[in-house]
Amino acid sequence: AERSRTNVDGGSDGPIDKYIRIPIEDLTNSFPWNARRLEDRRKRKFKRKLTLLHRFLGVRENADWVDLDDATKILIQDAGDDIKRKILIEKSRDDILQIRLNQRLAGYSKVSTEADLATALETEG
Repeated sequence: AERSRTNVDGGSDGPIDKYIRIPIEDLTNSFPWNARRLEDRRKRKFKRKLTLLHRFLGVRENADWVDLDDATKILIQDAGDDIKRKILIEKSRDDILQIRLNQRLAGYSKVSTEADLATALETEG
């Protein structure tokens, strides 16, 4: 019977080698209770970041695109010649829109009925 040799990095050449190198986090994250905790953590992360961005722009959390755009324009006018501040304001608005999109794609939030109706009207022509 031939013994399995170990590689320089300590791994073996045997068929079980591919299973040994799986990080323990990958195994434990697949348990249902851990998957739920990770999902809840992602939702809280989105919510926390959105709250901070809304406060920075001075709009409510359920503000629509028009409200975000108006607040952005006002803050940019107030910024005057401060280019860095203007960029930060625009980036905050873009981040809000991106997070909302990510939430919808991940199924964390629903599209409003008005948006559903507008989409249906656009697709039907």
